Amino acid sequence: MAAFARLLKELSVAPAQLSSLNLEAKSLTAEQVEELVSAIPHPNAVTQVVLNRNAIRTASTLARVLWVFPNLKVLEAGRTNLAEEGFAEFAAAISAHEHLQFLDLSRNNIVDGAMISFLPALSCTTLTSLSLRDNQITGDAMMELVKPLMTGTTRLEQLDLGLNRLSDAGTMALATALELNCGLTHLSLDTNGISVVGAKSLAQALTTNTTLQRLSIMDNVLGDDGLSALEHVLETNSTLTELALRGNRTILAHTSI
Repeated sequence: MAAFARLLKELSVAPAQLSSLNLEAKSLTAEQVEELVSAIPHPNAVTQVVLNRNAIRTASTLARVLWVFPNLKVLEAGRTNLAEEGFAEFAAAISAHEHLQFLDLSRNNIVDGAMISFLPALSCTTLTSLSLRDNQITGDAMMELVKPLMTGTTRLEQLDLGLNRLSDAGTMALATALELNCGLTHLSLDTNGISVVGAKSLAQALTTNTTLQRLSIMDNVLGDDGLSALEHVLETNSTLTELALRGNRTILAHTSI
């Protein structure tokens, strides 16, 4: 408690030029985070907040952060024990925010229900980079999450879905969005249990896609046929310049890792 009191006192007299608020690994609860951000005397100056490695647990606290800092561009909340609570409120805050560009929700326990509640946030007009790496998202949720990509109602360019449970079903849903040139430039699907079926669906989509520049699909189970299908894409797709395939059954020539 003494450490929290000192931190609260420091932030209550923070200078007007404070643009980055780093609260990483401070052993903070949701209530403490909300109290700290509310203490900042010049909230309009803050453009970056780092909350990684705290026991926040509820996304409603992240909503509070967005309301307090109207000019926030970067929000990092990795490894904060998020699961499902508060995501509808968080999505509403993102949708109303006018400046958020980068959001990191990696290394949490985010499940499909949270992602469905989060869906409206993907239509945010400013959010361009989203990391959902290392969560519990399955292919069922992806079938809903790709809808904003398919309809062009999102400005997402970078999407990290590595270390989830998308399987072939989620990968095929993403492939459909890619086929429609959804705007993504960077996509990570590492460690998602993707087989040759998912690999071939991505390869087919990338024969017409003209936006994706980097695809990482490492540590899956693509097999020789899946790897070969993706390798052939590099011969015809001039936009895709980086293809990471490490950790699959075969490492083919010309593969960027």
